[in-house]
Formats: sequence, structure tokens, C-alpha cells
Amino acid sequence: MTQHFFVVNLCYDKRFLKHNEWHGQRIETFFKDLEKDFISSSLDFIKEFWGFFSTLASDKAEIKQNHFLTTAFFSAIKMYYWHTKQELVHGIIYPSTMTENVGLNVVLTKDAVDKYLKLDKVFVKRFIKDANDKKLYHYIRCSNVADVKDNKFELSYLV
Repeated sequence: MTQHFFVVNLCYDKRFLKHNEWHGQRIETFFKDLEKDFISSSLDFIKEFWGFFSTLASDKAEIKQNHFLTTAFFSAIKMYYWHTKQELVHGIIYPSTMTENVGLNVVLTKDAVDKYLKLDKVFVKRFIKDANDKKLYHYIRCSNVADVKDNKFELSYLV
């Protein structure tokens, strides 16, 4: 990473926070900071609002409209920050349904990847959920580690 950039955090889901104490502490600090600027009823609404969208993002959607809601929410946040602060929002993080809300999904815009990240090494792994323990994952190495030079790399030992 070459410098910090702004992403939307939708990691307020209680199932995720139960498994990610460090992140939960950051969320608590965030809300304590908000206590300085908001009365308790407003703060309760903010917590409920962010919790709702976090849960929506981290649930396995039974209907695709749930995905449309979180996409619209993300788009609204991006527009708000651009129109009020001239700041770009470069991505979103939310609990991963594929890991039973223990892991994270990180989605970055192309601009964020191009501007803020520097690719150094590349490799491919495949993760497989354990048949007997749905919270356990195994991985298979699918390539050797390749060095990146001039934004180019060559993978070997592809499986």
C-alpha cells in the first residue's frame, strides 16, 4: 500500500464482531467518538442504521433485492462524500457469508487498486470448506509465488 484511502465499513454485524474482537473494539471507539456529537436517540438510530446495512450485506440473500439495497447504499455514500467533501470512496468491506461471517470481503474500485496498491508478489490458492466442519476451510496451493516486475508476472505450477 502506498498511502491510506477511504472505504465504507459495513462490519457492524454481531455475528462478525463475535469472531473479530479487534474490529469490535474499533467499532466501540467509533461510537464513543460519535457520542460527543449526537444525543443518545440519534446515536441509537445511527447504530441501528449501520447495523441494518451490515446485516443485509452479511446475510446470504434469499432475494437479490437485498444486494440491490446494499449497492444503492454504497453508491449513495460515494455520492455524498464526493458532493459534500470532494472525497472519493474507494471501496467497501463487509462480513463474508462464505466464511459464516468470520472473514471479510474487501471490494476496491479499480482506481483504488491502481493508485494505492503496489503488487509485489502473486500466487493462487483455492479455499475449500471442510465437509464435516462448516467453519473450517482448507486450501490448496495452485501456483508458486511469482515476483512482479514492471507490473508483469508469470505464474508457474498452475493446478
